Amino acid sequence: TRLGMSDAYYPVVYYDGADLFIQCHDGARIAMAQDGLPLGSIAYGLTSTSDVDLLTSPVAAAWLQFELNLFNNMPTAYSNPQAALALDITAYTPGRWRSTDYTLVEFLTVTYPMFDRWVINNQIQWQPNITYNPNDPFTWNYGSMRDLAGQTVPGYWQGIYRWFYDTDRPHLAPWEMLGFSQQPPWWTSQYGPAPYTRGNTAMWSDLAAGIIRQGTRAGIYVPGIRPGLMKCIPVDDQGNLLPPQAAGTVQGIPSVSQASADWKFGDGSPIESVWIYSNDYNFIIAQYSYLMKPAQFIEYNWDTLRFQQVFGNQETAQTVYIDTNDRRPCSQLYMHRENPSAIGGNLNIPDESTLSYYGSGGVQHWISEYLISQNLSVTQYLGSIVRGTGAQLAHQCGGFVPSNLYLTADSFGQIGYTSQIVPTENVKTYLYKSASIKESFYTGVIVTQVIGGWKVVGYDAINQHFLIIPSNVYGSKTAVVVGNDRVSWYKTGVDAAQEIPYGTIFETKQQVFDFLISLQRYQEFQGWMFDQYSADSNTTLDWVQSGREFLFWSQGNWSNGNFIALSPLAISVKFVQKFGSVQFVNAIVGGTYPVIDKTGNRIDGPNLEVLRYDDTVTINVLGTQNIYGVRLFATTLESVIVLDNLTSFEDTIYDPLYNLYQPRLKLFAYRTNDWNGRVDAPGYFLYQNGTDNQWTLVSNFEKTANDFTKYYNIDQPKNYSSVDPITGNIVTS
Repeated sequence: TRLGMSDAYYPVVYYDGADLFIQCHDGARIAMAQDGLPLGSIAYGLTSTSDVDLLTSPVAAAWLQFELNLFNNMPTAYSNPQAALALDITAYTPGRWRSTDYTLVEFLTVTYPMFDRWVINNQIQWQPNITYNPNDPFTWNYGSMRDLAGQTVPGYWQGIYRWFYDTDRPHLAPWEMLGFSQQPPWWTSQYGPAPYTRGNTAMWSDLAAGIIRQGTRAGIYVPGIRPGLMKCIPVDDQGNLLPPQAAGTVQGIPSVSQASADWKFGDGSPIESVWIYSNDYNFIIAQYSYLMKPAQFIEYNWDTLRFQQVFGNQETAQTVYIDTNDRRPCSQLYMHRENPSAIGGNLNIPDESTLSYYGSGGVQHWISEYLISQNLSVTQYLGSIVRGTGAQLAHQCGGFVPSNLYLTADSFGQIGYTSQIVPTENVKTYLYKSASIKESFYTGVIVTQVIGGWKVVGYDAINQHFLIIPSNVYGSKTAVVVGNDRVSWYKTGVDAAQEIPYGTIFETKQQVFDFLISLQRYQEFQGWMFDQYSADSNTTLDWVQSGREFLFWSQGNWSNGNFIALSPLAISVKFVQKFGSVQFVNAIVGGTYPVIDKTGNRIDGPNLEVLRYDDTVTINVLGTQNIYGVRLFATTLESVIVLDNLTSFEDTIYDPLYNLYQPRLKLFAYRTNDWNGRVDAPGYFLYQNGTDNQWTLVSNFEKTANDFTKYYNIDQPKNYSSVDPITGNIVTS
């Protein structure tokens, strides 16, 4: 919120039933309680206040004062009740009345891992409907119901109302339906004071049409248009909030079994709503905003303190810098915490270049502060890189090419020229490392004895599920006998993968054993190898052996809650990546550790031995820890040809400003065969020029000898055809 990337809320302490809550500056709603008891009360019987002196508990008063200080010290551009976010992600998130680039299923798929990590970190069991009260419709699960148009709805009333109205308090803060986080100063004069009753048709009609009547944002708020709102006004004639069926958001009443059913993610259940109104959630919004709309997230949120929108009510709306009133190129940008006067160069930006400290908001502030926390230079690791960023034409080669290549264009515009050579000094060859093309996670399994069977959980903190290739129960099988237990080992799988959520309970030992076998099939499909042999047990260390260990353990007289942790690759992990290469094994990516032990703790680099041979990576443990989770990423390496925008003769290859470019370029070069995504160029050595960082191919001895025989036409046909590189004509020798 302090960076202008999420809405600001004026802090207030209020009662929700008998519980005392505080609304924080970032919109979080937190219970003000200690040991289950409210932190004092609000004086004079008031139901809400922003006055510190009216709170009877000094702890509550200090808390409210802290939030007020945070709010009051924000730039006015952020705390203004009529402020609009640079990126309003509401326009891109699905809702009852709008169509977006993402379906509800896609949106929930993106956000579920974030919620799952939160509940695991807080050790919360969120699925059971423990608040169900048959006499209170606000506790029912409506997930089995449909709305008036026959569409499915979320299960919990808060989820339903956020789906319909983008707020779960339309009776108290109807302006939130128009994208305001605080009550606009003109609201009361336009629609009257609270309570906002069902009979306030002027307000509800405007909300249905998405009309903002007054203020700096006057006009139509497109994400807030709700054509059917007048048929499902969620308040009564006194302004009290109605339950879903009375509001008209659902048809009918669920049965007892339906109303008391477990929650699923997306229902907006009580625990899910706690997550949504926690201090963590604004960071979650930033994360899924970046995942769904990365370009918009970075551009609009780059420098929120100095951005200003002009012609906002027109199709030609533009975002400009307030210091220059234009859209500045990357070469004219300063970064938060930089000293512009020390950078100098050709930069001369009004109100900025003379500063000794450049402070700003937005996502760049976040990045700069991270660099400072790592004792890194903002100018070196961010500012200079951004200012040096440009747009040029490039070509990924799908292999490796030598530097003695040349390009021709159809024409540079001169009359009478049918072909033009691009000067070699304007063509650069670099080694390009791709983004990750594959993520593979090996997980061990924790099997816990519970009432009704055995619960399985893995070690992946990001994706809270196993992927398996289920067994073909009609295929070949063999019996496995351990003690008094006999299970079937199915030798083949079906041609499809299946998700098994963490926490799944299997009722029989056969199901657990088959699950472990099916898990190995998928892990082998990913590239994990189970070929290690144990001389002690005279067996191969794989999930079959781990299944036997489970069967042996399960015959003990254990009480519920006891568990066994299984990992056949605990001592040594072997992974095969046929195409591309595995990145640095011990790098922390996305905040997760790459190699973890039985307790989920990191196994540090000095305690690991990483061996690479061709397409195989082997990871051995050197200390006392064993491996129960490994996350590996694969990338590719290849030559990339980068062209200057202007040639040495001032001919245009590409002009980003006017989007002018050569529509076709012809490339004449040798490219290595059998590209496998790694730095492997058969017949050549690859080396990097230390002057300009270009990569060059040099023939090895084998290729040199082969070229020598061809040069003197040894064992070659006396007559052969070739292509003239300039004219493109076939020439016979």
